[in-house]
Amino acid sequence: AALILGAASLIVFIVQRKEFGYYLRVPTSLSSAATTVTATNSSLASAPTWPSSSASVPSSPPTITAAAAGEVDDLDPAGAEDGVMIKEEEEDHPALAQLRSIEAAYAERGMGNVFALRGKGWLYRNHNLALTLIVRGDATTDGSRDVDDDAPATVARGSNVIEIYNVLEDGGGGRSPACDPSRVTIWVRVLGEEIVAGLATPSSRRCRWTFEFDLDEPGEYAIEAKLLSYHGLAPFDNAECRPRSAAAPVEEWAAEFPHNLSIDGFKFYDSALTCCEACTRFEGCRRWSVPSARPHHSCDLYFADEALASRHRPAEGYGPQRRERRRRDLRGIVVDEQVAWGTPRLDRNGTSYYLGCGWQPFLSLDYPCLTAREDMVHGTPRKIRLPPPPVPPATTESPRGNSTTEDSRPLCGADDEELRRDGHRYGRWVRIAGRNRENGTDPVLCPEKFEVDRESSKGHLIHRHYGSHPLCWHRDTLARMTATCVEPGCRFVVHDMWRSLLYEEGQARMLWARWEPHACRYRELTERQVQRCVSGRKIESIDTKGASIAAMLGEYLAQRLKGIRFVPPGNDTVRVQLTTLGMPHVAWHKTFEEFRTSLEDGEAFKGGEFVRGTEREVKFFVSGFLASSEREVHVTAERMLALSEIAEEDLKRKNNTILNAFDLTAAFTYDTAWQFDGLHVTGSPAKMVVVKLLHHLCASHVPLEPYE
Repeated sequence: AALILGAASLIVFIVQRKEFGYYLRVPTSLSSAATTVTATNSSLASAPTWPSSSASVPSSPPTITAAAAGEVDDLDPAGAEDGVMIKEEEEDHPALAQLRSIEAAYAERGMGNVFALRGKGWLYRNHNLALTLIVRGDATTDGSRDVDDDAPATVARGSNVIEIYNVLEDGGGGRSPACDPSRVTIWVRVLGEEIVAGLATPSSRRCRWTFEFDLDEPGEYAIEAKLLSYHGLAPFDNAECRPRSAAAPVEEWAAEFPHNLSIDGFKFYDSALTCCEACTRFEGCRRWSVPSARPHHSCDLYFADEALASRHRPAEGYGPQRRERRRRDLRGIVVDEQVAWGTPRLDRNGTSYYLGCGWQPFLSLDYPCLTAREDMVHGTPRKIRLPPPPVPPATTESPRGNSTTEDSRPLCGADDEELRRDGHRYGRWVRIAGRNRENGTDPVLCPEKFEVDRESSKGHLIHRHYGSHPLCWHRDTLARMTATCVEPGCRFVVHDMWRSLLYEEGQARMLWARWEPHACRYRELTERQVQRCVSGRKIESIDTKGASIAAMLGEYLAQRLKGIRFVPPGNDTVRVQLTTLGMPHVAWHKTFEEFRTSLEDGEAFKGGEFVRGTEREVKFFVSGFLASSEREVHVTAERMLALSEIAEEDLKRKNNTILNAFDLTAAFTYDTAWQFDGLHVTGSPAKMVVVKLLHHLCASHVPLEPYE
């Protein structure tokens, strides 16, 4: 009788709410979706098609009413099966329709629980956020502030703003505290004749993010936006993992933690730390151990609650054939031989979570994105158009090859490398407008053939540099740059990586572009000019110091300096060093305080050598790159920027010149990263780091050429 009465009451409640414009939505049960995975042989291509993002966006973001908000607040924040009161027009918003479609795609493959562990699904289930974007410009075709992406809207020269907001405006939705935009990191790119990219700026008042951009070159553009991480700056103390260097006492845990799961893991370097981090981020995990007790797995996690364990059950691949092939190919590969167990770190409220579909040690293989678009903000790609000016200005051919007014910008100085968080953008990538841009040649700018430099291409593809025509170096072919896959298991995740519009364009034609600041310019030095600088400044060496990124930059630097004759060492000669301070490895292992201390005591410089710049010891620091993955735990875009800011503050006092690579790599973090790892960004950004180095080293020591 009680059950019948309760059911009748619920029906009456739904009818009443529907009459007033509301109804009760009950999300798919996570616990029921997390049952044993159903084997399927269906391919990725058969995944359900997502609804188009071209549906019109409301003129203003909807807001949840006080009455509905009160009912939402009564719900249990941790209850995955509780309903959420949402306005009818919000429920009908395309952003929510897209979420439902993604959820259905996961369920169809027997991976229903994975929806809540990746990208937009995690953000929606844990914080009730469903994000979409609009564009506000100085002018649009209809004079309104919103852009309809069915047809490219017209924006004006000058400041334009991309605004990202939560269609469930409350942002808490009864499942978490009020929305905190500062904890959600979003990458944005405006792609066209110019390429502008970076991180969206969180609002301090509302559940909003903005991205400001200026455009000069006429043409059509596409806006892309992807989620990166939640609380990427969360503090951590690895000592809280309390690792015991011994086999896990599994028998003792049987009564208290009877539910366990094993994850394959991808690039499980420092397996104890990585397994501890997985346990910390997965709600309900109470113990962890390495290696896994199951063959061909990396890590075991132990739970007291069966429902929470089921919620994090690995997907086991897309089907039995792929799963078995993956395990067969990974068999015998041992990343490290640690034997340890421990507890999760203590402060779960301060734990970060990777939202992207890029590389991640305990998500990529076990909880895969289906299409690599599960992290894209609804509305991507959004089309806009910048029309040509009514009356073209008088033009001359500038060194960059674009038809523009006379380039009167001053040369860039050290202050133009400053790292900033206020949304200000120093520059953008501009395509070089040679006469034959399709094949990257021009009678004046670059008459040379486009080909690979086999001698310089050691770890990845590098195209030939021509000493007399430095602009030729900025040609790249995205179709071949990131194809190499050398990491164990890489080939099982590389096909899940996002293929952007820029990458698709790169399959048909080359990319010929260079970094152009708005307020200054970098000199492109010929081989003869570099030799004059080296001889005039009595430079005996230019080398790189650091880890993997430093080695990668060293290959480009060695190519650029091929044929340059350095002076013999002497009492008045100069040594030049380009250092990365071991990034990204410091982001992986060090807290901010530990890194700051290592700078002060010289440990970051491997024993204190070459710490302070002098007339004879010229020092350059390359900032961290904008990482679109979490290739190793804690290696996030936010931490790379914060650590770079700490280094910038310290090294400026030590007469080091900072080279801002964070802004350079923002536009290509998905497209030219080696193996699509979202971190080792090669190609155009790496070349531009070398251009910046030679500019700051030589620009004031080499006279301007007539063409400059």
